Amino acid sequence: MPLGPVARLVQIELLVGICSWLAYAATTTGPDFAYDLRAASILFTLASSGVCIWLIQLRMRAARQTVVVTMLVSAALSVAEIIQTAWARGVGTGPTAVAVALAVAIPLATAAYFCLSGRMRSALSGSLAETDADRAAHLRAARAADSHGSGRAARPWRTWAWWRNLLICYCAFTLLGHWAEMAFCQLIRLGVVAGSYDPTNHMLWDEWLYPFPAEGIAYVLIVLLLHPLKERLLDRCGGHAAPALVMSTMANAVVCTGIDLITGLTCNADYHLWDYSDLPFNFMGQICLQNSVAYTLAATFIVWVLYPALDRLMHRPSEAMMNAVFAGLLPLYAFLELLYFVYLGPAGLVLG
Repeated sequence: MPLGPVARLVQIELLVGICSWLAYAATTTGPDFAYDLRAASILFTLASSGVCIWLIQLRMRAARQTVVVTMLVSAALSVAEIIQTAWARGVGTGPTAVAVALAVAIPLATAAYFCLSGRMRSALSGSLAETDADRAAHLRAARAADSHGSGRAARPWRTWAWWRNLLICYCAFTLLGHWAEMAFCQLIRLGVVAGSYDPTNHMLWDEWLYPFPAEGIAYVLIVLLLHPLKERLLDRCGGHAAPALVMSTMANAVVCTGIDLITGLTCNADYHLWDYSDLPFNFMGQICLQNSVAYTLAATFIVWVLYPALDRLMHRPSEAMMNAVFAGLLPLYAFLELLYFVYLGPAGLVLG
């Protein structure tokens, strides 16, 4: 059964909403974006809209529940935002009934249609669960991965699924890297490790969704370069982990320190990002022993523990489920990138 015009209109409405928020991100600077109720509403709308569009397009049964939940939560957030704004401005005793009604009319009508319409129940009949053939293929790949010690067999680099999972991890590690930097600065503040930090850095301490692309790129390079190297070392050592681990760690140290030095010489020539001259065992103030050891241990942990575990974990859900996750993550991350690295103002386009 065809989806019908209402479902298509909902898809268009959600897509227009995503494009509108992306345009807002491109014309807004990061410091002007407040982490408040409105921000929560924007981020939820972006992620849920991407998932809804994808599930409707694939005619999945889960689209009905997802659209209903999305519309109800969006309506509740809109009402809460109206109330918060009205009270903050001191407009009478609160928002008008007309403003609330206009905010919830379309979301509630859409939720009711997807919940009660027989047409939607018939048209949206696909399942996010794996078929028997998919499940058998996944089990074979998982067994091969376990027997080899990695997820390489389960997600070969020639497949879309492998690159999709890598992109998901890239997005996640850009934010995890930010939070790790915050934690590292706290260790410096407590005197656990040597170094200096700027307690007034608004980007680091207040804009906690500011993505750090360098950390995401580092994870991708580890997966593309150092993990295959670890696999080759395991093969050459006959599957013995101890000597392979030692050689892998040494290789990680050389690669991580080299990348850190090249990055410093090219992007930090004037030392505006960091200066390790006061730290022991530094070289040109661009690299130091303390950070090289930390990067090496982190890379080794990712290569030997984290990446194989994440690969197996992301291998468990069905392909449809992982594609839905990616569909929700993509507009959300695009919003953050545009917000913090792109500004389209009166003077033109500014990057970085």
